[in-house]
Amino acid sequence: MAASPQTGYLTLEEFDRLYSDEKPYYEYWDGQAIQKPMPTLLHSLLQLVLLNLLSEIGLISGGEVRLKLSQTKQPLPDVIAGSRLQHPYPTKPFAVAIEILSPDDRMQRVLRKCRFLSEHGIPYVYVFDPEDRTAQRWNHDKGILENIEALQSGDGPDIPVARIWEALDQKLAKVDFSDTNS
Repeated sequence: MAASPQTGYLTLEEFDRLYSDEKPYYEYWDGQAIQKPMPTLLHSLLQLVLLNLLSEIGLISGGEVRLKLSQTKQPLPDVIAGSRLQHPYPTKPFAVAIEILSPDDRMQRVLRKCRFLSEHGIPYVYVFDPEDRTAQRWNHDKGILENIEALQSGDGPDIPVARIWEALDQKLAKVDFSDTNS
């Protein structure tokens, strides 16, 4: 049974009890349960592509992993990666965090998450938009997203963005886009 979003302040313990098994997933932000947007197939395929490519360059990668870098905010980036990741939840910074935009994403929330991840020591924070085919990296000093040509990790070779879109296209070539409701 899905939990109803709480309107008052939640402790971490209450949040974990009420929302830890809910999908789409919830994030903990300053005592509030914030539900992540429902991912589309395109979102999920790009997530798989990124996980695979990061693994290919020798990084440990995971998807939808709760970060416990703070007692007041616990986001779930779509993809995380590094040469080492803590189990069961990262409590220390790692190399890469990636957000993949869904149609229902609010840019204000995405930017807030980028800022938080960067402020907590994650050097490579990215936002990918599979619909518009854009890839951006958070610039900590300027507090903005900037377009990129390659995904960097600091722990392995760069991954050209063109290679990411090519791998996504290969996955999409196997998808039936016909309307199954007619």
